[in-house]
Amino acid sequence: MPDAYFKYYAADSLKLTLSNTTRKWSSPFEFNDPFDNRLDIQWTGDPTDIEISMKKQIIQLVEDECADLDLLPSDLRTSISAIRTMLPAERSAFLKSLKELEGTTHTQATLNAMHVELNRDIELLLSDTSIFCLTEDHDNLLMWAHYADSHKGGVVKFLPVKEVDSPLLVARQVIYSRSAPAMEYTNILDIDNTEELKEAIIDAVTLTKSIDWQYEKEWRIVTRLRGRANNHDILPFAKEEVGGLYLGCRISEADRSELIEIMAEKYPWAPIYQATPKRNEFSLAFEQIYGP
Repeated sequence: MPDAYFKYYAADSLKLTLSNTTRKWSSPFEFNDPFDNRLDIQWTGDPTDIEISMKKQIIQLVEDECADLDLLPSDLRTSISAIRTMLPAERSAFLKSLKELEGTTHTQATLNAMHVELNRDIELLLSDTSIFCLTEDHDNLLMWAHYADSHKGGVVKFLPVKEVDSPLLVARQVIYSRSAPAMEYTNILDIDNTEELKEAIIDAVTLTKSIDWQYEKEWRIVTRLRGRANNHDILPFAKEEVGGLYLGCRISEADRSELIEIMAEKYPWAPIYQATPKRNEFSLAFEQIYGP
């Protein structure tokens, strides 16, 4: 885990963040990359393999009556709910016959229908999450252009402070791949409980991006979405998490003065740096203009 993370902002968003001591956590459906947070459940093996996994999962979920069934296909949910209502002797006899049953009752058509339903359920699961994105670098020219309003904004240095239980302590590194994330259906059925399944799906989806984005060196924190009406969350953070501020080389004098004033009032311990383009290379120099 890095000692510090960085977040690029346009000037107005930066002023709101620092003035209010709040950060915006976004829904995955708000991201600018249409391939981000996309998962397709893949069928592998033949229907018999899937049938065996389904039988195993039915037995486990019937025996664990506290396990929720949210992410299961509707026919599995119906079957398990019905079996749970049986009398103990009847239930034991049914499960015994299920274990001994050979062959498959699922055609390719029914498996395809379950495929569509499960992917729809995964999309609903993602709609219940919000994500805060960070990076390892404060001097990436592309990110200054894309996320800091063409160098007219700034970058906040955020610290994962244990004493204030900072959420940055659980930030996880994004994996960059040439292939979109996928999970095999038989592997999904082998996961013992629904909460583990939800965690596995969210990890696979939210922490995998195209290799074209690897320059971002991104880290993410994922939590449950609270502000459903707005499709994002505005959550407070501890002042101790602010470790510094970097101002863009094109920032207006008015924004620059206002941000320095905010930092001096609310985060006097945090240094402020002004970016300027280097003369002989494509990079930025940062001169400290305020702070210890």
